[in-house]
Amino acid sequence: MSSHHPPLTCSEFKTILGKLGFKPRPRTSGTTHEHWVCTFEGDFYKVTVDCPKAPFSQDLISSMASQAGVTKKIIYDIHFGRRTGAKHGQELTTSNNNVEATGTIAAVARYEARRQDAEFWCVWDTRDDCQAFKGQYCYLTYEIALDHAVTLNQRADI
Repeated sequence: MSSHHPPLTCSEFKTILGKLGFKPRPRTSGTTHEHWVCTFEGDFYKVTVDCPKAPFSQDLISSMASQAGVTKKIIYDIHFGRRTGAKHGQELTTSNNNVEATGTIAAVARYEARRQDAEFWCVWDTRDDCQAFKGQYCYLTYEIALDHAVTLNQRADI
């Protein structure tokens, strides 16, 4: 397992899908599979999420990213707060005669949630390549660090 690409839980992956503009389809049978759907620029995408397989392996994350029409890098960029998802554009890959083309690329966010060690996260300033905060803000949970990064990015866009 790499700290750069940790396995993702089911709720983390569904949060990422939501940020990409996907919505869950209502379940029609007793299966554990959930289907998340999205239409982007006229193309329909459907991602099958099987929560009992979580935490998801790198192969499964790559497969679900492909179903979503994005790369695994984009999945992790959203997870770590380096991208905000479909709101500011997303990088889509499409196949046409086995040639991959890349669509709209989102701007990289200035602030991101970054892992400090095995347990704590911080808010990182990607422009100045340093921590955005000092002191108590160096030891945050992932959710709090991501929330601070999103808030700072929204303020930076004003």
